[in-house]
Order: sequence, then C-alpha cells, then structure tokens
Amino acid sequence: MKKLFFVLLILLSIHVFGADSTDLYKVEAIKKEMKENANTVVRYHRTEIEVAGPDKGIMKVREVLTILNAKGEDELLFLQYTDKFIILEDAELKLYDANGKLVERHKKKDLSSNSAGSGLVEDGKVYYLRLSAAAYPVTVEKEYLVRFRGIYKLPQFYFSQPYQSVENASLVLKHPASLKINHKPYNFSKLPKHTLNGDDEIWQWESGAIPSSIHESSAGDWRYKVPSINFNLSKFEYDGYAGDMSSWKNLGLWYNYLVGNTNRLSPRYQEEIRQRVSGAADEREKIRILYQHLQKNFRYVSIQLGIGGFKPFPADFVHEKKYGDCKGLSNYMEACLAALGIKSHNAWIKSGDNEIMLDPDFPHDGFDHQILLVPLGRDSIWLECTSNYNDFGHLGSFTENRYALVMTEQGGKLVKTPRSQAVANTLLSMTRVAMNEEGNAEIISSMAVTGEFKYLMINLSRISADKQKTYLIEHFGMNQPDEFNIRFHDSTDGGYYAKSAIFLEKLHDFKAGSKFFLKPRIFRNWTDRLPDTEKRQFDYFIEHPFIHTDTTIYELPAGFTVETFPKNRSFRIDQASYESKYWFDKNTSKLFSVARLEVDDQRIPAEKYTEAKKFFDMVLEDGNQKMILLKPD
Repeated sequence: MKKLFFVLLILLSIHVFGADSTDLYKVEAIKKEMKENANTVVRYHRTEIEVAGPDKGIMKVREVLTILNAKGEDELLFLQYTDKFIILEDAELKLYDANGKLVERHKKKDLSSNSAGSGLVEDGKVYYLRLSAAAYPVTVEKEYLVRFRGIYKLPQFYFSQPYQSVENASLVLKHPASLKINHKPYNFSKLPKHTLNGDDEIWQWESGAIPSSIHESSAGDWRYKVPSINFNLSKFEYDGYAGDMSSWKNLGLWYNYLVGNTNRLSPRYQEEIRQRVSGAADEREKIRILYQHLQKNFRYVSIQLGIGGFKPFPADFVHEKKYGDCKGLSNYMEACLAALGIKSHNAWIKSGDNEIMLDPDFPHDGFDHQILLVPLGRDSIWLECTSNYNDFGHLGSFTENRYALVMTEQGGKLVKTPRSQAVANTLLSMTRVAMNEEGNAEIISSMAVTGEFKYLMINLSRISADKQKTYLIEHFGMNQPDEFNIRFHDSTDGGYYAKSAIFLEKLHDFKAGSKFFLKPRIFRNWTDRLPDTEKRQFDYFIEHPFIHTDTTIYELPAGFTVETFPKNRSFRIDQASYESKYWFDKNTSKLFSVARLEVDDQRIPAEKYTEAKKFFDMVLEDGNQKMILLKPD
C-alpha cells in the first residue's frame, strides 16, 4: 500500500510541474499580479502526511519559494525542532539566483544543531541553516522528511501568510480508515478530493492561485486570517499515553491521566505548607500568602519539547529545586492548595497581547501556556504562576479575555478568562517644571501606576539607564534630556512608583525674540498615530484598557506672562474618552496642564476605525499644541 501511495504522489508531482519545471526557479515567470503587495511568492508547495497509526507517521515537505525583497529574508532560514518523538530524517536546501541558476546547495549533514530545552529535555535539539542571499530576488527550495514516533496532533497547514502570494500549494493526508482524523478549513472554501485505497483514506487539498494579503497593524494573530486546514485525532498516543482529542472533555481527561499524582505533595511538605499559612484569616488570604511566596522564591524555566511540553515536574521536585516551567509551577501551586483542602484546576491557554482566537467548536491544542484557576465561590481567582510581579489574582493582557481549557476532574472545560477594566490599569503622572529665564528647566516627575503600567515600570527598572531614557523618549514623548535619573519603588497600597529627575538646557521647542514656544506637557498620554487606510479590513486592537491622567505644572520665572495656551478640549468615541484643561495662575506664575485619556474597550471594530483614528489624531494634536510664554524686556 505504501509503495502505491508514493508512486501516486510522484505522478501527481510530475503532473503539477509539467514539462518546463525550470520556470519554477525563474523570477521572470512570475505573473505581475502575483507580485503585488508580496514579499515572497510560493511557486510550488506540497506537504504529504501519512499517519500509519496513533503512534507513528511521516511528513514530507517540498517547497519552491521566491523571495522578492529583503522583507522576505526570514524564508532563507530553515529550522526544525526535534526530540525523541520528532526525527528529522533528511533535508536538502537549494538557492537559485533570479535567472534560475543554482548557486548554493546543502544536505542534512550541513545543518547546524543546538540542544533545546535548557538541558532539561532529553534529546531536545533544533537543526537550522540560513542561506546567504547577496541580492534579491532569489528562489529557495526546501525538501525535508520528518518521522513521528508518537502523534499527539498534526500541524495546522497554512496555504499562505501575509505579504505572500501562492501559485500552487497542496496538502495530502493519508491515514487508516479505522483512525478518524477530523479536519476543518478556515478562510478556505475548496473541498478536498477524497479517495479510498484499500484500508486507507486519502485527502488532498489544492489551493490554486492565492493573491498576496496585507497584514494590517494591530489586527491580532494573522494565522486566523489566512487560508488554513486544522486537524484533530480521535485516537493518539504520545510516550505511551493514549488519548482522544475529538472533544475538549476527552483532551482534559488525557491531561489528568498524564499528570497522575504529580500534583500532590508528600506529607512532610504538606505540613510545611500548612505551617506557612497558619495565621491566615480565610482561604483567600491563604491563597495570597502561597502565591506571593511562589513569586519571591521560585524561578521560571522553559520546557516546551516532547512529553516535557505536557507533563509537569512532580510537585515534590519543584518544592525542592525551587524552579519549574509554567506547567511545573502551576502544578506545584495546585499541590500546595490541595494540602490545605482548597480545590484548584490547571488551565491551558494561548498567550499574547493582541487578539487571541480559539474555535470552541473544534477541539484542538492551540495553547502554549498554563495558568491556574481557583474556584472560590463566586469569586474565582486566576493565578499567573510564572510571574514574579503580577498582582495577586490579576492575569494581565498576556492571558486575559480569552478561552482557557480548564482541567477539571470530569475532563476539559472551556472557560473565558476575565477582561480587565480600565480602572485596573492606571497611570497618574504629576510633573513640576521649574523654568529659568534662559529656558533651562529642572523637572521632577512622579508616576503612580497599577496593573499593566506597574508591570511596565517594573520591567523598565530592570534595564540600563540609557535604555530607560530611550523608552521614555520613544513611548512617552519625553524630550532628549541633558541629565536624567529615575528611581522605582513599591507603594503601600500594592501599586508602584517611578520618580524621575530631568534637566533640559532647552525646555522650549523654539524661541522667537522674547517668545518661548513649549509643548503643554512633558509626558504624553498617547504617542501612537494610527495608520492611514481607506478602509480597514480587520478590527484594531490596543494592548489593554487603561486610564492615563497627567498633570504638568510650569513654574515660570518672575515677570514671565502667558500669551497663548491651548483651549480646553473634550471628546469621546464608544471605546475611549479624552479631556484636557489649561489655566494660568498669575498670582503664583504657574501654568497648569491637565489631560485625561481613558480607553474602556481595547477592541476597535473595523467599521469604527476611521472614527477612532480621528479621535486619537485629535489627542495627539492636543499634545502637540504650543504654549507661548513672553519674557519681559
């Protein structure tokens, strides 16, 4: 059967190539319309997957791709992760110039390799090689064969990606008829060709020509917007652990089977946990004490390959070693709570700061992270166990507002994580600017922050002073300082403070005679100009809801007066509101500038984009207005 199958594949390949296959390597053979908005062109792609059973299979890939310009240079890299379950059997890479002449060729023996998984995963290795292009366009040909010694899932197949056109791409899947493999298309309407060959089923998808698509900025993950086919297996086996991915419930049951008793501490460690929370007033306080102890005393390591990508270290191991990956730390926290009789559930989730989608109607492991859910009456608590600074019970934009697969005793259950409110992510800045007659200024600024701004400032505190300064210039619109110093510290209410001291030899943007032209504030509360577009195709996403309030007080030299300062402004859209006020106190020679920007909904629908762009352009314009100060003669 296998020989007949591959003879069929070879015949199909010959048919696709045709008599003049050398045109695949010549840039001049690409049609003009296939180059529009494209950085790369897939000339030919074929992936052949043969699943022999729940625990074994092979994948053969051949791709010929033209890189039109330097923006497509990532396609020069070949990279394949391997472990004891995924074996790279063979590989060949070729590079052709624009005329189709072969200029570079490599076999598997030429690939470089590095161990993967921080030395904690047996046989984890990544093979890689980057081809060298002196000029563009060039054409890359990649052929490789991967063998599976345990199949947990089949990779989602993408016919294209943004800024890439496709002349022809195909996917062939062969599997025993007795092994049901479910598949679902996304953004792809062509039906597969289905044939039977003895006891096997063969499915074949053909793309035909696909024009290049543009990936709009801040539109979320492009993988949900291009043509693709996804799969799940009704029966799989991984490292001897048999499972079923045809339902979320069954996938959760497989996880429970895999974890076994690793989520329980030995009796002596359980007693340590009980002693640690002996003075707590209630269950919530006990959870808080254990979570903060985890944050202060345990470190995160990354393990993603093989069975180590699913099976956590035993709780005793993490307790003794004081480290673990997201699975290990969440599993350990579950064990600590179990020692107190508090029920909790590990949860798989897809991480990322922009739109994260999951098809609830098609069970599939599209997750890459693990967190913990503690059901506490109506006040469920979500814990990010890898972070050493997240507030207790606050996930943050990395995992909020999306589906998580919660592993209950009855199996997997999809649950939405909470969506943070603007009031949870606040930045309150207070700046005093002492200006002298020459336009020099000493600036003292304090920022009180919570939520995402707190996490930002904590990360900012861990980098060099030069990088701190660069960040404030690029993201908060601060002028290039002549002297700069910033300090960070916790606040008693659980927030965080950043206090900066800045000296500017020239506070003003420019000077004309006795007139000084200044911006209304030192730190802007919005710096990003939304991109121009005639018609937005996808929703636009801001990182998270927030409130940023800025108060800037200019202390003017004696005799200085204000000729002009901006008018008060107030405007709003469905997702956000903005208000600014300006006034001058002649008695104290102080000029006040107060602005407040609130974003309540981080998702801006595509049909509302033009309105939103106008709103944020007006916010920027207000921050760019000029105040005119008059120096006495």
